[in-house]
Amino acid sequence: MLCSICHKNEAVICYTEIINGIKKEQYLCPECAAKYTAFDGDGSGLTPGNLLASLLTSVLGQTGIAKEDDAKKTNLVCHKCGMTYNEFLKYGKFGCPECVHTFGFLLDDYLKKIQGSCEHCGKKYEGKETVAIPDISFVTELSGKEEKGEHAPLPLPAARIQEGDSHEIVELKGRLAKAIKDEEYEEAARLRDEIRRLHSEEVCKDEKMV
Repeated sequence: MLCSICHKNEAVICYTEIINGIKKEQYLCPECAAKYTAFDGDGSGLTPGNLLASLLTSVLGQTGIAKEDDAKKTNLVCHKCGMTYNEFLKYGKFGCPECVHTFGFLLDDYLKKIQGSCEHCGKKYEGKETVAIPDISFVTELSGKEEKGEHAPLPLPAARIQEGDSHEIVELKGRLAKAIKDEEYEEAARLRDEIRRLHSEEVCKDEKMV
């Protein structure tokens, strides 16, 4: 199949746009894909960032440059990180959390053109199971200062150091506290399981001694 744009080269990329519910497909060669979209010729640039950038430019502007009647948009600049409108189109992502206040309305326009609404009107999860995610309190080994981690995504146990804890468990609880604070939840879960294992071993030893 020949490229939909140049009609000369062999098409290797299927580029699909859905605007106002109307699906449009173009079959592009590497050269035209690199020229008219955010994709590079060999496909190595197919990342979520430039995919969104390509979609944004197809709706809000062409190849990262706004149309003349959108001159006001080109003057938009995030007051915190300095990202400009054209940079937002080029990279397809925000530079900082404050960018949403500067460029958020552009996404509203984009979503309306694609799906007709800014709100999701489809199905939602109706599962009855409730998962409780507890608040996590812990005391650091050195300072003894109590800290609290809010909205932890893992049901980790309290990492509070207790009387009778072995030196190894105290050390692990200190590392667990740091992992929770740094939001390294996979590492925190691993440390949690290790602490539980050591606690079980100590309980078994105590029972044998009785």
